[in-house]
Amino acid sequence: MHTNKKRGFTLIELLVVISIIALLIGILLPALGRARKNAQALKDSAQIRQIHTGLSVWSTNNKDRYPMPSTVDRQGFTEGVEITDPNTPDPNAWEKNRTSAMFAILITNGNIVPEICVAPQEPNGQITPDDDYRINFGSTVTAPPNVPARALWDPFFKSVPGLPNSPLAGSQNYVIGQLDSLANSSYAHTALWPVSGRGGHWNSNFNSNFAILADRGPLYAADGGGSGDNFLESPDTGTWDLADGIQGTSSDTLRFAGSAREWGGNVGYNDGHVTLEQTADPTNLTFIDEAEDETKRDNIFVDETNQFDSGLPSQRSNHILRVWSSGIDTSADITESAFEDDMYWDGKSGVSGPGG
Repeated sequence: MHTNKKRGFTLIELLVVISIIALLIGILLPALGRARKNAQALKDSAQIRQIHTGLSVWSTNNKDRYPMPSTVDRQGFTEGVEITDPNTPDPNAWEKNRTSAMFAILITNGNIVPEICVAPQEPNGQITPDDDYRINFGSTVTAPPNVPARALWDPFFKSVPGLPNSPLAGSQNYVIGQLDSLANSSYAHTALWPVSGRGGHWNSNFNSNFAILADRGPLYAADGGGSGDNFLESPDTGTWDLADGIQGTSSDTLRFAGSAREWGGNVGYNDGHVTLEQTADPTNLTFIDEAEDETKRDNIFVDETNQFDSGLPSQRSNHILRVWSSGIDTSADITESAFEDDMYWDGKSGVSGPGG
């Protein structure tokens, strides 16, 4: 009499199956990772486009100008000194012209929503959407910092993570701290300069070759690396070197859409189009090197010092896109050190600007 015995897998067969499964996983996972990264970059592009649309809609009712917090809050209802005499304006109102206040104005006005201020591929865990943004205060908030009932935006909205908390000390303190170290926006933009100066770019001019918004970028250094600087000459080699350490070669910003050695990310231009750039100096962005009488590619995260003999950034028209922790005082010549104090970039040790 014959009996049928069920035959199981041998150890060798089992190992072969496991090896095949592992091989398939090894093939599929990178493809899935790339697909996820591409989807995030596409969504990020859409968000930058929405923000630019919000800027453009705002400009239609404001003489083609994008939001300038010091102008919007001219009477000091939100921050600083409340103006009762229009002939004595607040001399420090320029400090309001920072990234967080600009985004907050768009949110309060209904041009954008807080969620699109944070990139879907945001690499910094301290930057998260503001789920508690207040449109109307109704009455003065007395818990520090004090927020007036007539506030024109929510000053708790932040763009600089880890900014030290500071309650409103009297009526002239522009430091708007939050009760934690989080921030609520991912994007860099050109400085909010007065329209008569460099900020002539901070308006709806439909210039397809002017970058207005971008994923944040790292810090760069002179040839061969180093501590990094925001004010550098264009490298003779044509290749920009990242600064050493967490501000450059190990910057979180390289994870937006770049590689281990070079930044990549979405850049929004002033005509409304957004391009996923693979370098910080796209081929379509150039400036004139006055010393060498030569056209060179413009790094959007560096204020190239060889555009003019003068070291004053206020006299240049090239790009410099950063997160701004404070506005810029244009009542006097602007030194590079004062200009740099108003910027924030990932890995910067300490933020000396007065707001967030």
